[in-house]
Amino acid sequence: MIKQKYLTRDWAETIRLYSGLLDEEHRLSFIKELAEFEILLACECRTTTFADDPGLDEHLAIIAVQNANKVTKPAKSATGLLALAELDKFTEIADFFREIKNAGTQQSHLQVISLYLRNGSENHIFELLKILATSNIGLFSKALDFLLELSFESFTTIQRGLILLDIIGKTDQLLTGKVISLFEVRSDQKNLKEIFYFLLRNRQIKYAEKLSKFALLNVNSDILEIFDNYIKEKENRETLRIFLNILDNLNVDFDRAELNIRLSQSLNPLVKDLSLETRNEIPVTRDLALSICRENIKIGNRSSIDFVLIVREKFNLESVITPEMIMQSLLKEAKFQRIELAYKLAKDYKLNISYEYLYIILTNTLIYENLALARLIVINEFSDNDRRKALQRICCLAFKKSYLNKLARQILLEDLQDQQQNYEIGKEYHGYVSGSNSGKLQIHFSVRHGSIDTPIKRYRSKPNSIVTFRFVNIAEKLEASDIQLTSSFSIPQYTYEYWYKDFYLGQIINFKPTAIREKSAIMQGSDKKASFLLIISEIANHYVSNIKDYISLNSNYKVQISGFDHKRNTIYCSMKSLKKTIDNVTDNSLDFQGKISKLREKYSK
Repeated sequence: MIKQKYLTRDWAETIRLYSGLLDEEHRLSFIKELAEFEILLACECRTTTFADDPGLDEHLAIIAVQNANKVTKPAKSATGLLALAELDKFTEIADFFREIKNAGTQQSHLQVISLYLRNGSENHIFELLKILATSNIGLFSKALDFLLELSFESFTTIQRGLILLDIIGKTDQLLTGKVISLFEVRSDQKNLKEIFYFLLRNRQIKYAEKLSKFALLNVNSDILEIFDNYIKEKENRETLRIFLNILDNLNVDFDRAELNIRLSQSLNPLVKDLSLETRNEIPVTRDLALSICRENIKIGNRSSIDFVLIVREKFNLESVITPEMIMQSLLKEAKFQRIELAYKLAKDYKLNISYEYLYIILTNTLIYENLALARLIVINEFSDNDRRKALQRICCLAFKKSYLNKLARQILLEDLQDQQQNYEIGKEYHGYVSGSNSGKLQIHFSVRHGSIDTPIKRYRSKPNSIVTFRFVNIAEKLEASDIQLTSSFSIPQYTYEYWYKDFYLGQIINFKPTAIREKSAIMQGSDKKASFLLIISEIANHYVSNIKDYISLNSNYKVQISGFDHKRNTIYCSMKSLKKTIDNVTDNSLDFQGKISKLREKYSK
């Protein structure tokens, strides 16, 4: 019967009834046999046996301890501890936690605690809390967190909370606040207010919410400063919802519309959505929606502008908040993201704008995002006559900064030559002189082909130069053809790493690993043609011995593109480079401001 455990639907209840029907002698032997398979159920059957049998208790306790010590199997370990609790063997439980005290709060121990709390009775749970408060404060704190998550409401008296407070003392303010909130211990009002603020500032938002429900707290509007900090520190939507519930529980005098405006200033789109909700199901007014739009236009980032476009449509604000007004506001500051958004608005809403004006603003600040966007504007918006000249200027600008590496090569080889497949004798082509080898220049003229080697003595071009050439003859292998250089201009430094389809050097992307190796993590691209590689040395500025301490499968991370390997179809990524700041100077000189002023005058006429 014991071995046919899973053949009966209500097997455990059947075992209990069967045990009660046996006489004393057979019952004891049955319980012993049952203990080898289900120690907790055996102990439960033992508690229904009123006969005094210390030998059976000792036998069951030994098996329960053996199970409890199997911490690597949390379910079995928790069952062993619950069995000891059923036998009132709390001394053995205390010994167990004292032995693991130095182990801290490892994941397996936390799983044991969680399973125990989910399945134990109120008395068993309270006895465990007393043991942990004495033997392992780290696990005690986690146990309180588990109870809060389980919405454990069966503690009917504050006396038990007072007992725990006596055990932990008053030195640990965080633990004191957790116990008071969980057990609803009411002390003097001033003390509760201090604890409430302490819990809020230490991000113990759920404890603070529980405290706000049963305590009559008289707080003032300075709580809104903490609310602002939650928003600025990018707390998630659920946390801010809880904070709003706390404000509803308290008697605080402030303008409720101010909350909606503050929520709309968050960088998290999900939090922004909260700003369109009000308490007590009162709808957001049109005036409030208008204020929210204006605040987000001032912020001027992508999520804010996208939010403005949603709000203006939802509240019929099209006549007040126009795309032209948004674009003009964005262009008041010469920052990359604002210019990019202005360009997107111009394209989406077919607005009148001088693309040459955007191009000059972008190319006056030498950062890779600016030159990349300038390139896109030139390709999409400039006429054929102006396009080549503008692209050549971007090439020259890219060479002026060492960290802008090889962008010019991509523009020359793909944009200027339009990805030609067939080459003709006598027609001009553009190339890039990458270096010299054995007395010959290596001229790259196509992404698909290699380089042509031409004698250095014949031409004065130097490595890192842009050249114009014609084919004298075209060999079967294009790289073996003879060429004639018609013009050359030298570039002072290295160039910017070229784009790989929709990606470019320095771009910040979401990295969700699909495979983790010993020294690297890999994300397969959506088109499955290219893969993204994050090696262990690019995770942090300090030494990393185990990549799995920092990266896990299917988790999202922010990384920056640091390089390309076209032969292997690999895009290299870095986490530590995100911590390095690039000087985004947009106001370098009075000359720059002067150029902008002249442009504005030119295009306003």
